Amino acid sequence: MPDPIGGVDSIQSKMHYTKEAEDAGIEGKIYALVCINENGDVDSTKILKGLGYGLDEVVVEGLKKLKFVPGKHRGKNVKVQVSIPVVFKLD
Repeated sequence: MPDPIGGVDSIQSKMHYTKEAEDAGIEGKIYALVCINENGDVDSTKILKGLGYGLDEVVVEGLKKLKFVPGKHRGKNVKVQVSIPVVFKLD
């Protein structure tokens, strides 16, 4: 399975609240399906379960900026689809 370079913290560091979501007090998880190619780059993203208020778009943009250690099968880099949860919690 592919691993994000910098660990799970690198995913959360790319995420931020939108003004609308913060004002509405929205919290929860967004689940995104991410296709990672043989080079560790994100080819595509799809929101499986979103929260709205612009947070879904923030997740898509943030995930596209990530770099992964590619998934391997029998020692060869392969394309992999993974579901990634992103947590939004107000302080």
